[in-house]
Amino acid sequence: MEEQFKHSHWQRWTYKRVGGCTILGLVFFYPALNGMITEKPMYWGAIGAGIIVWINGLSYWKKSIDARAALPLILEKSVSGDAESQAELGAMYIDGIGIKQDYKKGAEWAKKSSDQWNREGQHNYALALSNGLGVEKDYVTATALWYIACAQGLGESEAAFSNIHKDMSSEQIKESEILAFQMAKERAESGDGSAQASLSLGLLYSKLKKDYENAYKWFHESAKKSNPAGQFHYGDLLISGAAGSKDTVLGLAWLIIATKNQSFDFVFRDDSSGLRKSIQKLGNKEELQKAEAVANELVQQTPSLLGQKPPDHLI
Repeated sequence: MEEQFKHSHWQRWTYKRVGGCTILGLVFFYPALNGMITEKPMYWGAIGAGIIVWINGLSYWKKSIDARAALPLILEKSVSGDAESQAELGAMYIDGIGIKQDYKKGAEWAKKSSDQWNREGQHNYALALSNGLGVEKDYVTATALWYIACAQGLGESEAAFSNIHKDMSSEQIKESEILAFQMAKERAESGDGSAQASLSLGLLYSKLKKDYENAYKWFHESAKKSNPAGQFHYGDLLISGAAGSKDTVLGLAWLIIATKNQSFDFVFRDDSSGLRKSIQKLGNKEELQKAEAVANELVQQTPSLLGQKPPDHLI
């Protein structure tokens, strides 16, 4: 396979990284252990810094070994079009973890994942664009992708675009916001528009523009396409009435559908249990009973609302 590297190349790169950490650790240890530092705060500071550097080296070594072992499967799934694997492979190339560092290949794989509307792929490709890693530097497109990934709940993206804003003009920031909406809308309105793109557009409208009427429209599109996050946000807007259309029972019904969606636990991960409990506090007993009946009726009419179980390798 084209992407396979000789084992010696990967070993050489790993040894350089770990060796560098080892040498840097010794730079901190040597003066402390040879009596060249007498003040206790500086002494323990040097010892502590050396330990941290060595721990980082060992951590990188373990990550690299684990990534190398997983590489054949990640490569196979990436080539077959799996967006999660493509995002992971892109990150491995960019960081040089488990494979020889190659910014160009990292950017290419990250873009393939990003084009499939995978938030990790969007984040990694934005990282490449913002730093000119294997691609021409482009702050505007990078920030637009970070807006989209952040809207989908990726915390690293929020920190990333917050940091890059200081290097951008107000015109560039405005341009990146416009581009984010344009990218999400084109994807959502395309023939193969994904539920995730509709969700992204709804989140962009609600978070960036506070435009809840348009957010309502796109959350509904995402909800109908079986996205549990879209179903949850759509139900939440119906309950709050922020978009001008308040319907507690129907809103609760969509929240119930979201929690029964086969991808709910995967999408919300650690928050799923808490979200399920929170629904019981959003309505009284009579409203919850009615909502359960409405939810069952909606699912009977459209069974696909409950989605599909995520692939085993993603759970």
